[in-house]
Amino acid sequence: SHPTCPLKKYQNNSPPGTAGSISASSSLSSLQSVPNKARKDFAKSSLAKVLADYKFLGNIVTFKPQEAYGFIRSEQVTGDVFFSLNHMDSTDKASCTTGALGRWVNFVIKDCGKKSMEARQVSLVPSSTTVSYLSGRVMNWAKIGCFIQVTSGLGLQHLHNRLFAPLVETGEFVVGEVGIGVTFKVHVDRSFRLEGREVTRAENKNKDAIEKGNAKVRKPRRRAVTEGSIVGEDDD
Repeated sequence: SHPTCPLKKYQNNSPPGTAGSISASSSLSSLQSVPNKARKDFAKSSLAKVLADYKFLGNIVTFKPQEAYGFIRSEQVTGDVFFSLNHMDSTDKASCTTGALGRWVNFVIKDCGKKSMEARQVSLVPSSTTVSYLSGRVMNWAKIGCFIQVTSGLGLQHLHNRLFAPLVETGEFVVGEVGIGVTFKVHVDRSFRLEGREVTRAENKNKDAIEKGNAKVRKPRRRAVTEGSIVGEDDD
């Protein structure tokens, strides 16, 4: 269970039919006549299609070269994930046989049933590789979190997809706000339950990226005068 925080109420003052109204979403309103369980199942199956090729990031923590398998650990997955060299291309496979431990990899998750999952499409990546964030919009809220429509990738081809994000991951939002553009990363647990994590307003994400870029421009570095020292542009 996820920790909860005090709920802040949001007053939706948008007139009927405007973008601020939940009922204005065609992808949501078109499901209202469908029984609740069928609606949830449809949203879940749509999400599975959208995230089928989502690349998780992790590093190899166990590897047995003679048996040609190992385990990947990722902050995006609960528990270590089994992988086989059979699910790597020939170049990466050869590289792993000479030293796999600690190597960073991208991979997709395969639900093997009975709370068992395996990595597929495993590929070696540079250690500087970052977690893949997706785009979406907040569609509606429950007591313990919100539901996001993924718009990245195939999201716009499967408009009924919904990804749950717990309240603890949506701290900067007012409960009840809908139609907000967001970015987030994906997390999966041992029951293959998917969640949105580190949910942030899309404009804030872009602003942070711009500020980081500007910081690099404002603070150029010149060659060190002595080993281990850096001289700033304002130094004489």
